[in-house]
Amino acid sequence: MKVQELQLIYEAKGLTDDMAKELSKRLVSDPRNALDVLTREEFGLDPQELGGSARVAALTSFLLFSLGIVIPVARFFLFQGQNAVLCSLGTSSLVLFAIGTVTTIFTGRPVLGSGFRQLCLWLAAAGITFALGKAFGVALGNLPFLLYVLTNA
Repeated sequence: MKVQELQLIYEAKGLTDDMAKELSKRLVSDPRNALDVLTREEFGLDPQELGGSARVAALTSFLLFSLGIVIPVARFFLFQGQNAVLCSLGTSSLVLFAIGTVTTIFTGRPVLGSGFRQLCLWLAAAGITFALGKAFGVALGNLPFLLYVLTNA
């Protein structure tokens, strides 16, 4: 499959069928070389420029997610009931809008559009989660019942 993909790329660049097939076979014969060539040709990326490691990316993602959860949850230590929910919603909305605007550094998109896009995606996810929770009646008070049902199913 890799040979065929690479062959099509080289044919599109103007090589004859036979030349593209031969070159593709030769390049894919070494797995490490094949990954490098496919990354360059198919995605236009230089693997040497990507840097980083999967472990560092996973750890960074975990730490940032853990830090990010503090923003909405901390309000529940300061307030109770509807005030906590509204404060959490407002603070989270502002922070997520700000995150969306910061991404424009990397994407080059308009600031307001990116901010509102991030905010709308989060609001949609939060709304769906809330609706599912309401639909299934899952609340902290119903947790023991839910655990009983799940363990005795």
